[in-house]
Amino acid sequence: MQFVQASGASIPAIGLGTWELEGRDCARVVEQALKLGYRHIDTAQIYGNEREVGAGLRASGVRRDDVFVTTKVWTTHFAPNDLERSVKESLGKLRLADVDLLLLHWPN
Repeated sequence: MQFVQASGASIPAIGLGTWELEGRDCARVVEQALKLGYRHIDTAQIYGNEREVGAGLRASGVRRDDVFVTTKVWTTHFAPNDLERSVKESLGKLRLADVDLLLLHWPN
């Protein structure tokens, strides 16, 4: 697996995007991708699948420390209080203590 170095973090060069994946299909795809060797999973609040992404991660049996998880904050949550609340909500849905990369989705 090839990695990109950025600010001390090793980011897998190839990742699984989860846009338009829903429900059980999303959880199964994430689980299988991790079992096949993917180590970067990308989701976003607006995708509505953070809960399923987290379920797939847990079902895969791959250690959390071995997976690079990215999620994105939607545009309506950029205000400071909204940002913190929405990130906590994302972490709760993913059932993770943290993510490896947090992005602002479409910052205009």
